[in-house]
Amino acid sequence: MKSSMLFPDPSGDLCDFLDRLPGLLERARPQKSRHRDRLPQGVEELSNLLTIDRDHLPPDYMARPPLLAAYLHYFLPWNLVRQVRLLGGLAAHLDLKPDASIVDVGAGPLTFALAMWLALPQLRTRRLDITAEDRTDAPMRVGRDLLRSLDSAGSWRVALSRPAGMGGRQGSSGTPRRKADLLVAANVMNEIPRGAHRTAGNPGASLQALLRSWERRLTPHGRILVIEPGVRDACRMLTDLRGLALERGWRVVSPCPHQLECPQPGIGRRPWCHFAFATGKVPHWLEELGLQAGLPKERASLGFLLLERADAVTADQPAGGLLPMRVVSDPFDLPEARRGVYGCTARGMVLLELGAGSTPPQGDLLEVREPSGKRKDKKSGALIIGAPEANSPPSRGPRKR
Repeated sequence: MKSSMLFPDPSGDLCDFLDRLPGLLERARPQKSRHRDRLPQGVEELSNLLTIDRDHLPPDYMARPPLLAAYLHYFLPWNLVRQVRLLGGLAAHLDLKPDASIVDVGAGPLTFALAMWLALPQLRTRRLDITAEDRTDAPMRVGRDLLRSLDSAGSWRVALSRPAGMGGRQGSSGTPRRKADLLVAANVMNEIPRGAHRTAGNPGASLQALLRSWERRLTPHGRILVIEPGVRDACRMLTDLRGLALERGWRVVSPCPHQLECPQPGIGRRPWCHFAFATGKVPHWLEELGLQAGLPKERASLGFLLLERADAVTADQPAGGLLPMRVVSDPFDLPEARRGVYGCTARGMVLLELGAGSTPPQGDLLEVREPSGKRKDKKSGALIIGAPEANSPPSRGPRKR
């Protein structure tokens, strides 16, 4: 089976940066002693506001010093772990040209820009224009200082902006607004109150308005990257956004291996589209803070969409008889000492039986043989693709001697 990895192991640059992060944060935004002493409690409080108490999340929560400290010391590093791994897998789709323009909506402490620097070293010497937007200045200023600690040569020009209506105005940083080659929205939809995007009579009205506002800010060939935590509510909104984008002439570059209806919409008991991976090695200080806050982590998860215009040049299609499949589960045991994984395909959900020594991780994009039979998994209803011989490339005939 041909495969490509979505979440490659990060380089040592991420580990080195996370090791240095507490000292960098102390220089960029020193904590008062009372906030430092209560940091674990602040992390727990903010975690609740971002999950079970999300309807009570203050719009300006990053303007509140205890919550900002919690975000910078716990949520920022974990978001970097997620995004660095993801961007490493999307590197071929994010090969931005010199002088490209990026708009980061809801930038916070410039998490995406930091992750891009750490994950995509080929971009470090290219002049890029980054406009970071958020309703609160403080986290963006911290993020700019953190990025300067990496980009000492100033290759990336960063402008900070507060959107109109949120205490800011267009071009408030002094830099003229450009059309973007890439618009990024990371951890934005997860902070929308539950159900707020589903208005009476038109459940997609607010998402349509959001997508249209993004479209107006893009160049004709600009792309959109949306990254969210791997929780059901946020990923359901991603699925809704995906459907609207397809209706408006966009195509999904990743993660979807097809442009048909999503078989993981997260409705009822149906699964939602997200990916999880082991966190790997993280600094002791971050592990300790998680334990003190009652939030230890061994796995990280996310959902995402990378969109481009439907008329854009696409990658080569697989050879005849092959079916692109995105792995959406960990390997699990099957009867008769077999193993399998679930995958998303143009044929809907499938169960791929694994051959000896074949254990693709979540997120991998495989090319498997089109199923020849109609066997279905009793538990999920997924079409079964047998292993191992059924997953070898189709025969191309005997070689000429």
